Amino acid sequence: MVRVFEKSEIARERDLEEIVNKHPDQIEDGLVYLEHQLHLGRGFLDILLVDSKKTLVTAELKVGDDEGILTQALKHYDSIDSDRDRLAHHFASKARIDENQEPRILLLAPDFSEEIRKAARHIKPKITLLAFEYLKTRGGEEGLHCRPVAIERETYFKPPVKVEKIISYIFLPKLRQTCSEVVEAIQGISDDLDEPRGIGETEIRFRYKNRWLANIYTKHRFFRLRYGRAKDKYLKIGEPRVWQRNRDSVLRTISETYVSLGGIPKR
Repeated sequence: MVRVFEKSEIARERDLEEIVNKHPDQIEDGLVYLEHQLHLGRGFLDILLVDSKKTLVTAELKVGDDEGILTQALKHYDSIDSDRDRLAHHFASKARIDENQEPRILLLAPDFSEEIRKAARHIKPKITLLAFEYLKTRGGEEGLHCRPVAIERETYFKPPVKVEKIISYIFLPKLRQTCSEVVEAIQGISDDLDEPRGIGETEIRFRYKNRWLANIYTKHRFFRLRYGRAKDKYLKIGEPRVWQRNRDSVLRTISETYVSLGGIPKR
């Protein structure tokens, strides 16, 4: 059965908090949930966790804009850092905590402003920014898809990576061929699309007049296609027949995006 993921919304922070409580591994491998709404002096910490290196992690969550998220995290960090030994003892039955390690700060939001990314570079506690999307399938599967947000000083010139190199990241020869066919099919929508561009080691971007059409993210044993401007869709392709079954509907949706951006369809 083909699983097509569509982006959904989380309206309340308490709902996001519940997902993280139950499935902390969806935001980072090895995370263990300790407590939520932990009372700290005059406020409450959204979630306290411990990572795979036995380091305490203070997490602040937002389902809307990121206003105040960093200030709130720093306020709670001081309490957590001061009471590492007590917390390690209190939560010993749930996880091993190394009280000698400085805690981390983790901020989870749909996106982060440039001001937050810049400020996070210069703060001493280690800060992780994760932008999340909440995905659902028609079959009822759901979960968070998180991506790290860079906070190190950016370099503004990024030389393009050959698309062939991105495709070669896939181990399976037949699947590499399928990925090449997907790239060719998307580019075949119109002659005036921008050239597909490889980003980093695993991403291919498709643009029309520098505006987004679709992305491919390659893994060793599958690749994921993101498309649909009106409503994000994700198609996981782990074997050639998955693409063949969904080819027409995917290309139709990407063509609609192209037309919505002012493109002229082929006759």
